[in-house]
Amino acid sequence: MPEYTTEIGINIDKAADLLIQGEIVAVPTETVYGLAGNALSELSVKKIYRAKGRPADNPLIVHVFEADQIDLFARNIPELARQLFDLFSPGALTVVLDKKEIVPDITTGGHSTIALRIPSQPLFRELLSKLPFPLAAPSANPFTGISPTTALAVKERLDGKIPYILDGGQSKIGIESTIVRIVNDLTIEILRHGSITRETLSVYGNIKEPLTLDSGTKTPGSYKKHYSPDTKMLVVDTIEQLLQYLAHYSETRTAILLPNTGYAFSSSAITVNNSVYYLEEDLNNQSAEADMGLDAARNLYHILAEIDKKNYELIIALKLPDKGVGRALNDKLTRAASK
Repeated sequence: MPEYTTEIGINIDKAADLLIQGEIVAVPTETVYGLAGNALSELSVKKIYRAKGRPADNPLIVHVFEADQIDLFARNIPELARQLFDLFSPGALTVVLDKKEIVPDITTGGHSTIALRIPSQPLFRELLSKLPFPLAAPSANPFTGISPTTALAVKERLDGKIPYILDGGQSKIGIESTIVRIVNDLTIEILRHGSITRETLSVYGNIKEPLTLDSGTKTPGSYKKHYSPDTKMLVVDTIEQLLQYLAHYSETRTAILLPNTGYAFSSSAITVNNSVYYLEEDLNNQSAEADMGLDAARNLYHILAEIDKKNYELIIALKLPDKGVGRALNDKLTRAASK
């Protein structure tokens, strides 16, 4: 039996009241929709883990309204971390810092660090301004599943498990935040790629390469299998590899996922069993190299969810150019295809 009758609405006061009562609600962010609860309440955080089926050692990102609140929950804050908050907040940057005791261990997965972000989505910011506590808010989906970028997508995944979904329209960015931590005061270690890219961050400090897929370090989004559709998925590096797989799976109902309309291949490879999906229009139409992949990021999870609804047996996805936002999308595609 459902625990709740899940409602979708735009009532910020209702969402705030539920959170103050210790409930959890889904909230819009500029990245993806989050499943929010009082980050300082063990009971609220337990509800987040239970609703998602998330392992208890997987830390949650804590969201605050403004930079002045960072010092309430973190200590030993490097100057470079403060600089990055000033440069990229409110926005899609999460910084991992040493936590203060006020933050329960359950919120940080038992770790001595806290992942902090100042979001930019207007409804979420208004909600945060009404609350006397920060919000822990991982993506509003079952653990390892496709992250939702609309209120309806949240309801499809968590209907009956939460009382309320605050509807802020489609997420502007569409993929999770970039996560970093500062090493030796000068080096920016990227723990998860996002829309704030390696190229952008390299202007402000030395860059340490991100964690590998099978790293034992637990940060949000670090599990080898993540962002995954129900449909079996393969990821390839080249069109030639894609064609080889299509020939091998010629009798399989297959969805082909390409970065953009600029990728062409022999039409004879497409059978009645195949359909092609494009993440974005031709990359040549982008105004600047820094924007490459942003449309694809907005579309990725929505397209994967739509493919899941159409009873395909297989998804074959071609990686994007491995730079800028494409680097983040390739990471997500690879994790989505992991077993």
